Amino acid sequence: MKALSLCIFFLFSLSILYSNILINEVLVDPEGSDEGNEWIELYNNSAETVNLTGWKIQSAGTSFTTNYTFPEISIQPDSFLLIAESNIPNAHLYANLSFQNGGSASDGIRITSPDGQWSDTIIYDSPNSNLLADDTGNTATDFVPETECMKSFSRIQDGFDSNSSSDWTLSERLTPGKSNTDFIDIEISACYVIKTGFSINIHTIVHNLSTIPVDISTLC
Repeated sequence: MKALSLCIFFLFSLSILYSNILINEVLVDPEGSDEGNEWIELYNNSAETVNLTGWKIQSAGTSFTTNYTFPEISIQPDSFLLIAESNIPNAHLYANLSFQNGGSASDGIRITSPDGQWSDTIIYDSPNSNLLADDTGNTATDFVPETECMKSFSRIQDGFDSNSSSDWTLSERLTPGKSNTDFIDIEISACYVIKTGFSINIHTIVHNLSTIPVDISTLC
């Protein structure tokens, strides 16, 4: 009985760990030729390093087939892993991804663990005439935004997964291998010129609209 309890606890813990490995951003329709320019970014939303050896990237038109099987590699906690085709710089892994571009019927992308304990799936475009399944195993009825050229499927918040299309946006701001939400946006909101005798002083008010702190010494 004790051994059975330990086994159940192990499988439960493994499931929780896997459930934090997520598709975070994907580009399926780059500008110009798709070949060499597609990529997918994964995110580890857990506090543990996860070994991805043997995991698979699959895509679907009429049905899901395997595009890529991971070699021996791990993803660190709160980290991104970029898998890309040959023209994308600084990828962690390179692969021939060959994603579908959507259009007249739904297409899909998913990652799966070797033992089938975990998958993360996005289904895009409609109608789902080929009855592609979501992560519940049921025919998908909730889709990420319609495909547009040179825009990525991007989680609105890195690693947040409610299994809803509301987690996603179609973004023209591509961030392969980086956070979807951490960016620098500095605004000069006001500028004043004050003349005193022969002196002219210029005063500016600068607002940090970024999602991260910005060192003022780096601005010029």
